[in-house]
Amino acid sequence: MAAGRVRACQRAAADERTRRIELTDRVIVDICEGVAHVRMNRPEKKNALDAQMFDGILNAARQLGEDRSLRAVVLSGEGDAFSAGLDVSSLGEMATGALNPETESIQAATRDLSRDGANRAQQLSWLWHELPVPVIAAVQGVAYGGGLHIALGADIRLVSPTARLAFVEINWGLVPDLSGTQSLRRLVPLDVAKKLIFTGEVIGGAKA
Repeated sequence: MAAGRVRACQRAAADERTRRIELTDRVIVDICEGVAHVRMNRPEKKNALDAQMFDGILNAARQLGEDRSLRAVVLSGEGDAFSAGLDVSSLGEMATGALNPETESIQAATRDLSRDGANRAQQLSWLWHELPVPVIAAVQGVAYGGGLHIALGADIRLVSPTARLAFVEINWGLVPDLSGTQSLRRLVPLDVAKKLIFTGEVIGGAKA
């Protein structure tokens, strides 16, 4: 029933029932019958997170947090993936010290401690916790790294049986610090959380 409602609202995107919030072409927000459908929109890159995606997600969460007409929020990704996480090309350039406007923007996001000690990158997940309405993550395909953090920021996760979820940061020698691990501790025993973080194990949607 929920999936049918989502499809109906998507088909109605051009009519009077749906209100679209114009943010960036990386993030689409349609509000239909009190439900905000927030879709990461970079399907050709499996919705990998770049600077524009960071800004779009943060702006969407902030604007929706002020909308008292909402009853719920649904997070999803266009195409066949929820999100593959941080854009690997940007991560590789940062690891080698190479900087361009894109990598500089992402680095700045990790240094900007503008909200209760959390940097902008960490707010990608945590801001969804603060919304006064239920937030549902509809996960298909992959939810890796930052994509998994965003899904963990939701109150409820509806995961396709064929989806794949993982904290892949360990593959780069990094700590998964986008605040999703704080949510993970509430969902699974501590030893399970540590195993997922320390090993980068890929979990299938049916098991998740």
